[in-house]
Amino acid sequence: MINTYRQLTILLCTTMFSISAWSYQGDVETYRNLTKDEITQTIHKLRLDNTVKAIEFCQKGYNYYINEQDTVSAINILLEESNVYGHKAQYQLSYDRIWKAHLLANKVNHRPSLVLTMTTLGRYFSFYKRADDSFKYLNQALAINKELVQEGIMQKSTLIKQYYLIAKTHRELSNPSSAANYLDSCYLYGINKNHALYHSFRIEESILNSNLEKGIEGLKSVIPFIKENDEGFQVLVYKYIGDKYAELGMIKEAEEAFLLSIELSEELKSHVDFSPLIYKSLSKLYAQTGRFQKAYQASISEKNLDAIYFDSRSENNRSLLYIQDKYQEEVEQKEQLLQKQKLQRLELEEREAFLKNMVLTIFLIFALLMSSLYFAYMKNKHKNEKKLIQKKKELEFKQTNELLEIKNRELAVSSLKLIQKDELLSSLKENLAKNKGDIKREEIKKIVRTISHSNSNNWEEFETRFTSVNRDFYQKLNSKFPKLTRGDQKLCALIKLNFSSKEMAKILGISIESVHTNRYRLRKKVDLTRDKSLTEFVATL
Repeated sequence: MINTYRQLTILLCTTMFSISAWSYQGDVETYRNLTKDEITQTIHKLRLDNTVKAIEFCQKGYNYYINEQDTVSAINILLEESNVYGHKAQYQLSYDRIWKAHLLANKVNHRPSLVLTMTTLGRYFSFYKRADDSFKYLNQALAINKELVQEGIMQKSTLIKQYYLIAKTHRELSNPSSAANYLDSCYLYGINKNHALYHSFRIEESILNSNLEKGIEGLKSVIPFIKENDEGFQVLVYKYIGDKYAELGMIKEAEEAFLLSIELSEELKSHVDFSPLIYKSLSKLYAQTGRFQKAYQASISEKNLDAIYFDSRSENNRSLLYIQDKYQEEVEQKEQLLQKQKLQRLELEEREAFLKNMVLTIFLIFALLMSSLYFAYMKNKHKNEKKLIQKKKELEFKQTNELLEIKNRELAVSSLKLIQKDELLSSLKENLAKNKGDIKREEIKKIVRTISHSNSNNWEEFETRFTSVNRDFYQKLNSKFPKLTRGDQKLCALIKLNFSSKEMAKILGISIESVHTNRYRLRKKVDLTRDKSLTEFVATL
């Protein structure tokens, strides 16, 4: 009997596990085969038909994505579940899902998801007239969205939603001018009929339109689209139409719009949290027309519903006015820890940087000192080498000049001997020319020709020896005075050797007067003034 019971228990457990596994496998296939947009559409459809099934679908989807480690999809489905709870005015449950999604987005630092969670939080705070908290989150979401657009991660058109929601929040918090400004920004980012928020944008634009008739016309124009795509949103549209009619004084039309809005809210179980505002407008309308009993009843309905959905004593909303959640505490603790770690890291980096700078400074000082010593050594070495080279050059120059003087003296002595020889030969030539002695006339003529040829050779020999001793003389002379004649050059060479006019006349074979004349002409050619010596001038060449 016991064994039979044990077998039945095992069989039952196995069957339940199999059913559970089969069910989970079916869920896996469901979410695996659906896109993000298809899942969103499925949740919206389920929310209108059966909110319990919609929530169940969201919870199964969340478990699936967590098991698949797809955090981004898990965040998205949490936000969808929050939206389902929000339409049921179960704000505490809705709010919990938003913070859970926000915690996951922060954990993985997924900025597109942070945009979604911060935007949703901003909207929830606006419901409770907490403007500062609302705009803090909405503006943070907008800033992150702009960063993502600049980095090319998100498209520019995604900013339309941020500006639209900020505009809507300003309008709901009674800031119509700011709302209009933010709504105009949607045009900058390409709002058009193909955009998902186009009809919502048109509704907001119609609400803000100061021309009441055009505002009503605009609101009515979007009803067919909303009726087909999001029936629940009709609750809001008809309430706004009723407000416009009330401003125009069209009481009947306003009353019909308000009552239709309440009817749709109850029928579709959508935007039930909005019903207190509708009853408030309806109560005001009844009071204006003297229907005080109806006004009173509408006012009672408003207060009762407001207490349910927005009173801090409501079970749904007890923690919403003063939020002290674990997430916020964790974030603050995490920030404090990060700040502490950052401070420690900075201190460590500062110490490391100080040590590095100290070592680098010591190294630089040492390098500069060594460089200075090396530079001073090299400078002193080059200075000594320069002095040595200068002395060597001076010595070589002195030796060259001394050698030149010696050779020039030798040349002068040799030249003087040639002059003496020429004088002797000249005397002999004169005697032979007079035909004195017993030598035949033909032989005398031959001797005279030989003596004349010898004089010419003497000059050539002199010039060759002069040039070998004074190599640069003619080169300098020709470069400075290219128009000097051959005779002028000879005269300059003899002046260089300090020959007298008489000696020059004998070497050149001309008279002393001719030498003086040639010297005078040479002074003119070299443009030498009277106060300057020709001998000293030639010596410098």
